[in-house]
Amino acid sequence: MKLAVMTTLCFLGVPVLAHEITSPFYQPAFGDFLSETRADYTKRKVQNKPTQKYYRRALTESISVGLGKGWAALVQGDLVWQKKSSAPSVPHTKGYSLGARYLLEKESFLWVVSASYHQTGDRRFDPKRSILADVRFGKKLKTMTPYIHGIGQFPLNAEPDVNSPVYQAEMGVFQPINAHATLDSNLFLKYDKNIKERAYGAQLEGSYLMTSNVSLGIKGAWQVSGHAQNSAKTYCQSVGANLRLSF
Repeated sequence: MKLAVMTTLCFLGVPVLAHEITSPFYQPAFGDFLSETRADYTKRKVQNKPTQKYYRRALTESISVGLGKGWAALVQGDLVWQKKSSAPSVPHTKGYSLGARYLLEKESFLWVVSASYHQTGDRRFDPKRSILADVRFGKKLKTMTPYIHGIGQFPLNAEPDVNSPVYQAEMGVFQPINAHATLDSNLFLKYDKNIKERAYGAQLEGSYLMTSNVSLGIKGAWQVSGHAQNSAKTYCQSVGANLRLSF
């Protein structure tokens, strides 16, 4: 019966298990590659007097290479443009990351651990050099995969304004809608120890699989943040597109 269903899906042109490449737990097999090209636009509104607005565009290319036995190598490069309202745009800045990722799958439980070295010239948002640590745990259910996700950024430079860690915790659900579409949604909390700023928000990404190894995703995010010592708030809204290609 299972063979008949799979044969029928293939005959109709519907990819079997095509949602895998859009899953946050996807890991390329030994010798395989996953390329993710993302474009994001973010608007930040700081409610001071007067109110300040910032606009940020980012283009990111990430490549993971399967090394076998649950391991993958990670390479990422990005370009960032920043503009403040009533001010000219600044030249774009560049950044890159190098790291590794490990996936453990046992029965219906999934663990992903990754670490990478990150360097950037976008000093308004990140320390120049840092270690990024990432842990994700999920459980496969019949129709969805709920997960928890922890992220830590640990600066390597000793500059006083960006020498403390930044932490983020997420609770989300990855859910295939059908053989072609998936939805990944989460709520998050973030704490920047450098400026004693707390933030919370939500992220949502819908993806459509054009073939079994090519997908296009649209992502939206909303965030509000504030400092512990005052009542001023910062609001962020962002939209983005993500093209995934496995080969």
